[in-house]
Amino acid sequence: MPRKDIQDVAHCVYMIDLVLREVMTSPHITNKAFATQCIIESFVRILRGEGYAVTDARLKQMLAYAH
Repeated sequence: MPRKDIQDVAHCVYMIDLVLREVMTSPHITNKAFATQCIIESFVRILRGEGYAVTDARLKQMLAYAH
């Protein structure tokens, strides 16, 4: 079975970026690196479970607020 193209869920990637933006700008979340990594790992697992060939590194490249 061919893997799905991550571009098919570009809108989801955009929404993940919005969540990361909120984490980055929140004064109440102090360990931003840990929070960012947890969010990315969770979404990678979700996307892989749906058949998308994505890695943490690939998703980070697609996200503006993951850097």
